[in-house]
Amino acid sequence: MIAKITKSPYGIISLSIVFILISVVPFFFFLGDDSNWRENLWNAFPITLLAVFGMLFLPLFTIRYVFKENPKRFGWGIPENMKKAASLTALGILIFLPIIFFFSSRESFQNYYLVGEFSLGQFLLVGVLASLVYYTAEEFLFRGFLFWGLWHKVKYHSFWITSLIFTFFHLTKPPLEVIFAFFLSLVLSYLSLKTKSFIPAVAVHFAIALVLNVLIIFFSGAGISPGGTIRF
Repeated sequence: MIAKITKSPYGIISLSIVFILISVVPFFFFLGDDSNWRENLWNAFPITLLAVFGMLFLPLFTIRYVFKENPKRFGWGIPENMKKAASLTALGILIFLPIIFFFSSRESFQNYYLVGEFSLGQFLLVGVLASLVYYTAEEFLFRGFLFWGLWHKVKYHSFWITSLIFTFFHLTKPPLEVIFAFFLSLVLSYLSLKTKSFIPAVAVHFAIALVLNVLIIFFSGAGISPGGTIRF
């Protein structure tokens, strides 16, 4: 009975929202009213750990032990056709690069994403490695558990439902990014559908996020001190 209820479209949506809240609420509750949390680059680690638990482990656990299904039905695994997946992934990145270039030059994005001083090593560890882990978790929830869970029930309605929830997930970000999130989600969901894997969506999302961060550092006029620290 529990599996039947949770596997319904409403169940999939409800569980996804719960998983999102588990991933984000504890961190902000811990911070309280501290609005300067982005100034500490190391805050990315608790965010990443919560994402792995709430958006990767819990959905996988639910699929395997509540739904009692193979995670492959939810996009878990490498693409069936690697050549096709690589082509679609590259195309997706190229489509969004001009938009990302425009975003990075906007003051609203620079004010939101700049985090103060950090070393090159910190950037590689947090801005690259931790980000990759984070986007893997996030994309499995949205392009795996949510999208594929809905696809098996409501087919093409899964596109706009997934994109709407994904947009709400970005409401605290700059207004242009909130709007962009809806259309980005449509493309990432399409990649997941065509490749039967959430991995291409991870690659596109991670790539454009990394490019955005690098360009923001460039457009903000950051400098590198003799000690290897990037200064804004």
